[in-house]
Amino acid sequence: MKKNLLLLLFLVNNFVNVFSEKNILIKEYLNSQMENLNDYQNLIYSEKIFFEEYKIYQNKWMPNFTLNSDVGYKYNPLNLPEFIHNFNYSGTLNLYQKIPLGINIDANLLQFSGILENKNMFYQFDYLGKLQISIPLLNYLFGFTDSLIFLDKNESTIFNNYIKSFSKINKLQILNFLINKIGYYLYCSEFVKFYYEKNNMLLELLNDYEKMFKQGQISFSELIKIKSEYFENNNLYNNHLLEFQQVKMNLENEGCDVSKICFNLDDWILFCESLENNSLNIFLSFDYEYYQLQNQWINTIKNFTQFFPNLNFTISTVPISKQNYNSKNNSSGIENFISYWGTIDSCVLNLSLSFKVHLMEYDDVYINKTKFELEKQKYQYNISMLSKRKIEEIERRIEQKEYYFAQLQNVKKVYIQENELLSSYESMYKNELLNKYDLLNARFYVKELYLNFAKKYLDYCNFVLSFY
Repeated sequence: MKKNLLLLLFLVNNFVNVFSEKNILIKEYLNSQMENLNDYQNLIYSEKIFFEEYKIYQNKWMPNFTLNSDVGYKYNPLNLPEFIHNFNYSGTLNLYQKIPLGINIDANLLQFSGILENKNMFYQFDYLGKLQISIPLLNYLFGFTDSLIFLDKNESTIFNNYIKSFSKINKLQILNFLINKIGYYLYCSEFVKFYYEKNNMLLELLNDYEKMFKQGQISFSELIKIKSEYFENNNLYNNHLLEFQQVKMNLENEGCDVSKICFNLDDWILFCESLENNSLNIFLSFDYEYYQLQNQWINTIKNFTQFFPNLNFTISTVPISKQNYNSKNNSSGIENFISYWGTIDSCVLNLSLSFKVHLMEYDDVYINKTKFELEKQKYQYNISMLSKRKIEEIERRIEQKEYYFAQLQNVKKVYIQENELLSSYESMYKNELLNKYDLLNARFYVKELYLNFAKKYLDYCNFVLSFY
């Protein structure tokens, strides 16, 4: 888990270059919440499974030793002369070794068996050793040599790059998801506060207007206008409150603890401004797709080469002993063992060669050869198109970024202008040139412009963060 946290810190630090106190708090919060997310926990399990699979690729050239053993029992209830009780056992020590270019060595280093009849031990040795070399000759004849070399040379590296890119891009996706949802949560929170404050303001004005109406200072239509505005705002407040509660519940269901949020929307916007500077440098999706295509191509090679018949060359040796295999004497088991091997004067050497070749054009071999060539062309085409798409996509997204940024600046400009005018409205109110109702409306108008700018900026930030 510590390694995972370090990786998370690395990812977030790549995003953030501003080392303000608030940014540090935000980074600490993101790191603490990432590990609690449901998607992140599932990703950790997927990573562990992938790395266990990677061990297979790392050790594929290591020899594989196996010991096979069988034990059996026979009982003769009729008590015939041969035996009453019969125990038999056998064992084989095997060695399996992969060699580049699809060649395999399968060896029986020792094969033996024993029989225990009515408390008497007998031994039987079938082979001293057996060696089988499988050579995929047809793979070479049908032009698979380059593919086999590529498989042997790159399989481990490609799979390692694949799982690393898988991990990085998924962590970035989860991080971007968290940034997106937290930003929207803060925005909804501010919007609820906005309508709550506006509701209180309108309620206060409504009370004032009712008094003024009773005193004949305002008309009935003016009173109705304030009442309508109050009820409309109250409905909006309730709607935004429900939306905020839903956003909060969704975050908590994902595993995020919103009670630990110690920053506001202003802090979050400043944090997001520090993110966009590095976002375009984190373009990992194409790297992930590239390694994914390579990994698929590796599996394609393995599937097709596995189909073709092999040329099998087998060497076996059988010991020839003057001692009978089933020596039935009164000697001990050790004496029988020594007697058997001590009297071996020669070994029988057995050589065999099995070969199968397909001659007809409609045979599966030729059909699959054609399929393999098409798969190879498809892989090469996808690789070339991936590079082209990467360049085009980066150019397109940069253009989109500039377009959305220009729109964002227009919204920001309007907010700044209206915010500057607000000070003049305050002065007019002090000089009794503006009533309280208009002043409060001006304040809430500027606040609404700010929230609109904040939403636009959060959307822009989420767009930029999708550049991975």
